[in-house]
Amino acid sequence: MKTKIFLLTVLMFCAVAAIAQDNECYSSRQRQGVEMLKKGDYQMAKRYFNFAKSCAYISDKEKADIQQWLQLCDDGIAGKEVQIPANLNVAGKAETASAAVAEQPKPAVNKAAERAKREAEERAKREAVERARREEAARNEVIETPKVQPVEQQQPDRFKQAMNIADSCFNKENYAVAEMNYQIAAQAAQKANNQNDVQTAMKKIDCCQQLAQANDLMAQKKFDEARTKFVLAKTIGCIDQKRVQTLIDKCNMKITKANDSVKTNFITPISEDMVLVKGSIFMMGCQDDCREGETPSHQVVLKNFYIGKHEVTQGQWEAIMGYNPSPVTDKNFPVTNISYNEVQNFIVKLNAASGLTYRLPTESEWEFAARGGDRSNQTIYAGSNSAPYVAWFAENSNNKMHAVGLLNPNELDIYDMSGNAAEWCSDWYSQYTAGFHLYPVGAKDGKERVVRGGGYDDSIDFLRITFRFAAKPDTKNQKIGFRLATDGFE
Repeated sequence: MKTKIFLLTVLMFCAVAAIAQDNECYSSRQRQGVEMLKKGDYQMAKRYFNFAKSCAYISDKEKADIQQWLQLCDDGIAGKEVQIPANLNVAGKAETASAAVAEQPKPAVNKAAERAKREAEERAKREAVERARREEAARNEVIETPKVQPVEQQQPDRFKQAMNIADSCFNKENYAVAEMNYQIAAQAAQKANNQNDVQTAMKKIDCCQQLAQANDLMAQKKFDEARTKFVLAKTIGCIDQKRVQTLIDKCNMKITKANDSVKTNFITPISEDMVLVKGSIFMMGCQDDCREGETPSHQVVLKNFYIGKHEVTQGQWEAIMGYNPSPVTDKNFPVTNISYNEVQNFIVKLNAASGLTYRLPTESEWEFAARGGDRSNQTIYAGSNSAPYVAWFAENSNNKMHAVGLLNPNELDIYDMSGNAAEWCSDWYSQYTAGFHLYPVGAKDGKERVVRGGGYDDSIDFLRITFRFAAKPDTKNQKIGFRLATDGFE
């Protein structure tokens, strides 16, 4: 009997200590969320309310309150006017915990039980203090808003403090908390009007998002998509290169293992890899800050056509030709070191095997597709005004070719039209002429064929959509490949 009473007493006080600890978790996070909401920082307020919602021992009423707070945050983020209703509670749960203690039945105990009860109370208090200390340390990873101070005094220290905490969380791969603190650092730098620090913090935020998404995709065994996110984090340059390369290699190993378990037919995937580009009228050539050969800009009309989503890979080339001419071999890399004449030979054999009519794109088709067709956002590079997001080139490629489709596509979901491998077009190279051009196919003859897109070891200027150069038809270059086009599949 004494043993049962002792155990009942210990369990009662442990439960009370757990409830008290969770009360502090809920009320602290809720108060911080309300402070952020009143200051108009709706994103940060939403994070605190979500933290409060995750506390274990909260009532249905408190859950409903949290949902209303979160709705107010969403309204603020959407630009709506936010008014805090008077019926929403901004209080902790201390009263509930006290009531819980008061309502506990008092068992009849003797002196030994009372002594055991006191020991249990002291032990529970010590454990509660230790848990509270750990909880406080975890909460302090997200910096609370300081009391109002003169901007010129608070901002420099505020930025450094936030960055130090964020870097610590980042190194522990706690990307969600790291991102929150980088956002605080960015806000501090913005108030201090220090744009360099703002850019540093924003770069880190972008990296946190890419890495967090990559880890989620890895957990879902979506290794292709995870690899893309890791590569983006690598190009941003905010993470140790060896560390992120290890993650990319892990994805590659998983992908290779999956690919090796399936016998691949390379002819069918070529037809499935083609993207429809709807015919239209567009201005071809450069209109501002132009280079030699890019002017005059002129109006071009095109019919519907299809173009490869990716550059032709070494695996596809070898399946048709029986050999791989590329200096660095990988079946997922673009095939390179092939002349224009060899490409024509490949197309003849592919058409015979598939019964279709593939060809090289004309220069005007290539430029229209690179611009994003009728969905164009008028970007400098194929899909972005920021080259590292869409292109492998001298600044991010480590002087190496990469597998197709790792970076972001353009508006038509076409990859690598800027960088990685430069690409043969069907036209003879000639100077542009002004006027209206209907379905142009280039000059009737010439000495060199058009090459577009820039390669993995080129400077950023070569990646511009309007940049063009040329090479003799028998030229073989380790950075020149091609992608296919066709008028249709009938």
